[in-house]
Amino acid sequence: YGDSTPLIEPRARGGDPRLSFALCPGYAGGPPLALRAFTGDSLEIQLEQAARRALSLPRFLTVDKTVGTVVASEHFNTHRADFGGNPNGAIPFLERYGSSDVKGVIKKFKLAGVSRFSTVDVNMNQFERPKSAPKPMTAPGTGT
Repeated sequence: YGDSTPLIEPRARGGDPRLSFALCPGYAGGPPLALRAFTGDSLEIQLEQAARRALSLPRFLTVDKTVGTVVASEHFNTHRADFGGNPNGAIPFLERYGSSDVKGVIKKFKLAGVSRFSTVDVNMNQFERPKSAPKPMTAPGTGT
């Protein structure tokens, strides 16, 4: 982000909101890890993909087409500076990067803001380590 603000605290100055979806802090409720390293020649495309990929995950955004609700991750509130200082400023972003269902609900129900925010799982991504080391692979037919 270019300043000393901790990642999970709101920042005073906004930036490109796509960055918050492109950077993976390693906690379970955070954006997914990028599929490949970011490069200057494809950065715009990669940021677009990161935003769309994150918003396709239920931990970031869910929609109820029947009652007209959009539930967004607390991520939008934490990064509200990127959305004009107001978490409901995310609506134009959702209209651009959200799924067709999200866009449809926003339009049909004339939503001016997110219906509510869901809690972010800030537990670190962890996995069970094997109790014993895996057996080394051997070349077929060599026994070694």
